[in-house]
Amino acid sequence: MRSRHMFALVRAQWLTFASYRVGALLSLLSLALTVVPLWFVAGALQPVVENSIRNEGGQYFGFVVTGVALTFVMTSALTSIPQAVSSGIRTGVLEALFCTPASLPSLLVGLGGFDLLWSLLRVVLLGVVLLVTGTSFVWSAAPWAVAAIVLTILSYGALGLCMTAMILTVRTSGPFQTAVVTASTLLGGVYYSTSVIPAPFERLADLIPLSWSLRLLRMALLEGADVSVLLAQLLPLAGLTAALLVVGSGAMMASLRHSRRTGTLAQY
Repeated sequence: MRSRHMFALVRAQWLTFASYRVGALLSLLSLALTVVPLWFVAGALQPVVENSIRNEGGQYFGFVVTGVALTFVMTSALTSIPQAVSSGIRTGVLEALFCTPASLPSLLVGLGGFDLLWSLLRVVLLGVVLLVTGTSFVWSAAPWAVAAIVLTILSYGALGLCMTAMILTVRTSGPFQTAVVTASTLLGGVYYSTSVIPAPFERLADLIPLSWSLRLLRMALLEGADVSVLLAQLLPLAGLTAALLVVGSGAMMASLRHSRRTGTLAQY
């Protein structure tokens, strides 16, 4: 992967984004409007949920804000590349990009890189909010938290490659994005612990990468759990991520071969 090609694409997206300053300000404002209601809701629900989240920090405000933060990362990793490819098809830019010397990984990471970086900035801002409101972090467990975020990006990026493959092949991903986001939000433990999910759906929750990464993030950063406990979350997440990367990469390569064979890469 040639980093200069990747950074050039990220820089181009930054220049476009920076030209719309009002949009950036509104994005940050929406973040504030998300946090303030959560503060009051968390205070009201703390006695209700305290027992179910005792192994994931115990404080519901920190619990739910970390859930929202990782949801930002999940959504960006899932949608950034498919949206960029779809836009490139409509504008005719995509075919020109594939004709450049840049490698496919450089193009894909570059196309989705800025959106992901912006979501990570929002995660940092949410972390600052938690510090200001008195949430204590176990800083020695930060590498585990970073691993949770990285594996979230890779796993949902792999699902994003499946979406991209569908767009290249049939020009739509259908309800795929909605299904993934809805399932991850409902079964991933964003707003409540996965321990309270009804028994028939517990097995499904184990197939959701977000459920593993959120438990890992919270147990590490908010609880300071033992290494053995953290490994019990990390290893299944890593295995699930590896499997998704194989599927996503295979789907992406197959769709590219199909598009080049049929000559439909530039058709919308």
